[in-house]
Amino acid sequence: MPFAPGTRLGPFEIIGPLELAGIGEAYRARDHEQQRSVALRVVRADFGGNPALLQRFEQEARAAAQLSHPNILVLHDVGTDAQAAYVVSEPIEGRSLRDLVRGGPLPVRTALQYAAQIVEALAAAHERGAIHRDLKPENVVVGPDGRVRVLGFGLAAVTQSESGLAGLKGSAPGTTLGTPSYMSPEQVRGVPADIRSDMFAFGAIAYEMLTGDRAFGGDTPLATMTAVAKSEPARPLSQMELPPMLARMVELCLSKNAAKRPAADDVARVLHSLGQPPVPAAPVPAAPAPTPPVPAAPVPPAAAPPRAVAPAPAPAEAPAIDQPSDEELFDEEFDEEPPRARRLVPLLVAAGVLILIVALAPAALRVLRSTRSGTVAPPASDAGAAIAMPDRPVGEFALSPDGQRLAFTAAEGTGPRVLWVKSLTPPGEQPLAGTEGAAFPFWSPDSRFIAYVAQGKLRKVPAAGGMPAVVADAAGAPAGAWSRDDVIVFPRDAAGGPLYRVAAGGGTPEAATALGRGEAAHRWPVFLDGRRFLYTVVPAGAGEPSVQLGSLDSMAPEPVLANASQAALVEGYVLFVRDHALTAQSFDPERLATRGDPVGVGGAPAAGGAAVRAFSVSSAGVLALQAGQAPGAGGSRLVWVDRAGAEVGTVGDPDAYGDVTLSPKGERIAVSVRGASARDIVIVDAATGMRTPLTSDPGDDYAPVWSADGRQVAFASTRSGTTDIYQKAATGAGNEVALVQGPGDQIPYTSDGQYLLYQTNQRDVAAGGNFDLWARALQGGRSFAYLRTIRAATRPQIAPNRRQVAYTSFEDGREDVYVASFPRYSGRTRVSARGGSWPRWGRDGADLFFIDAANRLMAAPVANGRVGDARALFPLRAQADAGYPYDVAPDGRILVTAAGEGSALRPLTLVDWRARVRP
Repeated sequence: MPFAPGTRLGPFEIIGPLELAGIGEAYRARDHEQQRSVALRVVRADFGGNPALLQRFEQEARAAAQLSHPNILVLHDVGTDAQAAYVVSEPIEGRSLRDLVRGGPLPVRTALQYAAQIVEALAAAHERGAIHRDLKPENVVVGPDGRVRVLGFGLAAVTQSESGLAGLKGSAPGTTLGTPSYMSPEQVRGVPADIRSDMFAFGAIAYEMLTGDRAFGGDTPLATMTAVAKSEPARPLSQMELPPMLARMVELCLSKNAAKRPAADDVARVLHSLGQPPVPAAPVPAAPAPTPPVPAAPVPPAAAPPRAVAPAPAPAEAPAIDQPSDEELFDEEFDEEPPRARRLVPLLVAAGVLILIVALAPAALRVLRSTRSGTVAPPASDAGAAIAMPDRPVGEFALSPDGQRLAFTAAEGTGPRVLWVKSLTPPGEQPLAGTEGAAFPFWSPDSRFIAYVAQGKLRKVPAAGGMPAVVADAAGAPAGAWSRDDVIVFPRDAAGGPLYRVAAGGGTPEAATALGRGEAAHRWPVFLDGRRFLYTVVPAGAGEPSVQLGSLDSMAPEPVLANASQAALVEGYVLFVRDHALTAQSFDPERLATRGDPVGVGGAPAAGGAAVRAFSVSSAGVLALQAGQAPGAGGSRLVWVDRAGAEVGTVGDPDAYGDVTLSPKGERIAVSVRGASARDIVIVDAATGMRTPLTSDPGDDYAPVWSADGRQVAFASTRSGTTDIYQKAATGAGNEVALVQGPGDQIPYTSDGQYLLYQTNQRDVAAGGNFDLWARALQGGRSFAYLRTIRAATRPQIAPNRRQVAYTSFEDGREDVYVASFPRYSGRTRVSARGGSWPRWGRDGADLFFIDAANRLMAAPVANGRVGDARALFPLRAQADAGYPYDVAPDGRILVTAAGEGSALRPLTLVDWRARVRP
C-alpha cells in the first residue's frame, strides 16, 4: 500500500507522492541524516521470505551506485522496510519519456538530443561493465533544463513483477526478462543479457521517439515477444524523411543479430557528427505538446588528445591511419564476437619520443636496432643496457607484451604521480592524461590498454592516450594479469587476501583463489593461457613464498615452485625471484614441471642484502630489470617542515617509512617500515631519532593509532590471513591484544580516548569490499556502525572537539573529504572542492588538513565547528603509497616523508637473459 506523508523509512521521511508518469511508486522525501531532499522509489513490495533476492538487490544497487555520469541518476542509498525495498536517489524533476511520447513523435532534433544523452549514459555504464537490462521510456526522465537522466541501473533483477511478466517465465541471475516491447531477441530466447541487449532497447526507444509508435507490439506480452523475435517494425525508418545515417543506425540497433548492433560510444559519435550534442537538450514541455527545437550547441570533444613530447631525435613518421566514414561504419557487417564494446574507430596515436641512453655506443646501436617485427634487440653487454628514465623518482613499471613500450609511474613536475608510456622503438615518452595517482600498471594481451590502480579503483586506459575507465574496486593492491579472454585477475586489497577476477569491461569482482591455512596473501598473477594462471603465495607466518597454479574454472590450487615468488613465463622458461635474486629455469607449462638447474639472470645480491626490487618481461622476450636496495638504504626521510613547506629539521636515518603518526604530545612517532618481507611498526623518538621496534611478526603491520594518553598503539595486521586490529604497549613490552577481528578487513585510523574509529568491509566482503565506518567503545568493547554507505568511506579522523569526524568517500563519484557529526552521523559537509583524501585535524582543532588531487597539502580553517574554504600549503614530497605521508605536531610543524638520496633514481636496464640460460 502507498506510504502516507510523514512515514519514516530509516532516516527518510516521506513528504508526498512523486507525480511522474510511468516510473511506478515514487515519493518526494527528506533525508534527515544528510539534511537534503531526495527521491525514494519503491522497486518491489513482495520480497517476502526471499533473502537471496534481497541480497542480490542490495549487491546490484551498490554496484549501480558506483556509476557516475551526468545522464545517470545519482543513487544515494538502498533500504528495505517490512513492506518494501526501495532506492534513494537525488531528487527527480521533470517528465518521463513515456509521458513525452504519448502525444506522438518528437521533432527530429529533440529526439536526437534525447537519444544522444541516453546513449552517453549507456556508454559510461558499459565501460564499467554495468548492464541496464530493462531500458524503456519509463526509466528515462527529462528535466526542466532538457537534461536526460536514466533510472533503474542494477534494479532489473527485482522489478520483473512491475513489467507485467511475473509468473510468465522464470529467470536465473543475468537473464532478467525486462519489458516486452524493449526486450532483445536473445532475451526473449532466455539468453543472458549483455550490453548489446541494452543497444536493442535503445533502438526501440529511438524508433518510438521518431515515429510515435512502438517498434514491436502485441495484444499480450507473449505476442509482443513473438514480434520482437520474428518481425520487423511496421514502419521502416528508411521511408521517412530522416538523415539516412540516423535511420541506418537505428535499424542496426534493432538488428536480430546481436553482433551487428553498434556499441554505445560509436552511436554517440555518430549523433555528434549529425550536430546533436548530448547536452543541453531541448527544454521539457510543460504540456504534452512536442517541444519546439532549440539551437544546437557546439559539439564538445570526446577527450583531449594526449600531449606529445618534442622528439630528440625526431622519430620516424607515423603511418597514416585509414578512418572509415560514418556510412562505412554503419554499413559494415560484423561477425559474432564476445559481448564487449567494439572500438570501430581507430584511436589517433600521438607521436611519442623516446631516448635510450647506454654506456657504450655499440651497445646503444644494438638496443636501438629492431627486428622486423618491431621488438627490441637484446643488449650486447651481459650487464644490460640502461634505459633513460625521467629525472624524477620512478615507481612501478611494466613492459608491453609486444616488447615495444614500457609503462611506468612517475610524477609530472610538482604534480601527482601519473602513468607514462615510453617507447623502446623508436624513442619517446608521454604522460597519460587523467591517470593521477596511478600505481601498479599491467598491460592487456594485445598491448593496446594499460590497467592500473588509482584512488581505490582498478582502472584501464588506452596506451595511446584517451579517457580512463573504472573496472572495479581495488584498495591499492599490486598489479594483476589480463587474459586473452578479457578477464582480469588481481589482488583487491594491499593488506592481503586472495585474488579476484573481473571482466576487463568492468563489474563486481568475484574470488578467483581462496587463502589456505597459513597464507596471508596471493600476489603477482600471470596467465599461462586463457584460463590458467600462476600466482605467488605470501605466508602469514614464518616460511618462504611459493608459486601455485590457479584456474578460472577451479578454486583448487596446484603447487608449482617452492621458495619462489613473482613468476613470469616466456619462451619455455619461468622467471622468478628466489633468495632476492632473479632466476630462470626451463619450464613445461602442461606438466607444470621445471627442467634442468635454475640460473641467475639478474646478478647476485649485492653486499648488505640488496635485492632485485622489480622486473618485467614481455612475450617477445625483452626483460627490464630494476635493482633494489637493502632495507634502510635510501628509502625515504622523515622531515620537519613549516606551513610553507620549508625544511626545518630531520628525524633519524632514511628508511622505507609509511603511516606517519605523531603521539599526542608530538615527542614520538609511530611509523610502519617496509622490511625484506613485511611491514612492521617502529616507534621513533622525535628528538633523537632512536628507534624502538613495536612489532616483528611475519605479517604486515601498519596503520598505527595512538591512544589518547600515548601509552598504547593500535594497528592493523595481516598475521591471521585477514586484516585485524591489535593493540600493544607503546614501549614494545608485552604481547599484542586483539581488539577487532573479521570477517573481512578492519583498519584503525583514529581514537579520542573513548572510541576507536576504523574502516571495515565486513558487510560487503563478497560484493567487492566497499568500506563502512565503525566505532569501538574502548570501555566495554562494544562496536557499532557509524556510517554505512553504498559508496566506500575510509580514513576517519575524530576532531579534537570529539563532536566531528573527517573522512574520505566517493559519495559524489570521486574521492573527496567530508565532515560529519559524531558519535551520531548527520550533517555531512564536503570540504575538498576538486578531490581530496588523507584528512588530519590540527591538534588545536583550528585547521583540517588533507591532500588534494594534485598531491598538495591543503588546510581548511575551522571555527565553531564550521569548516571554511581550503587553501594550498605546499606540494608533498612523496605519494601516499604506504599510508599517511604526513602528520601535524602540537607546535604547528608538519612531519612529512621525502625521498631519500639513494632511492630516487634507481636505473632500469634491459637484460639479455637468454645469453645466461642457453649454451
